[in-house]
Amino acid sequence: MVVALFGPLLSLIPIDILRLAVGALLLVFGLQWLRKAIMRASGYKALHDEDLIYQTEVAKPARPARFVRAGMDWYAYTIAFKGVFLEGLEVAFIVLTFGTAQGNIPLAALGAGIGSSSSLCRRGAHRRSARFPRNTMKFASAPS
Repeated sequence: MVVALFGPLLSLIPIDILRLAVGALLLVFGLQWLRKAIMRASGYKALHDEDLIYQTEVAKPARPARFVRAGMDWYAYTIAFKGVFLEGLEVAFIVLTFGTAQGNIPLAALGAGIGSSSSLCRRGAHRRSARFPRNTMKFASAPS
């Protein structure tokens, strides 16, 4: 719905201004990513310990007593909704961008559907991908 409302408005923005804004944001985020990778590689920042991060995040919320109404845990529902909404919005913007650039939004939407359905299969691949050294991958994929 957000894409349907705001998608056509993107075509009203001059492409050069849009490219400059997106490029500046990518540069800022990429440089932050590179800085963190260099700090981790040099030992100034701790390497990522995914298990520790997970345990910290689980313990972090000052969760009130379990609030169940109409058979639902609304705290858990809200957290899950936020994550799914943000991921879906990200995919929608990517699809809109590629579809508009190629002049074929239906084909881009088909690609998004395939990507969304394949992301459901990532649960099974999580354990296999957890064996890869994440810090090395992050440093190697940082923009040069």
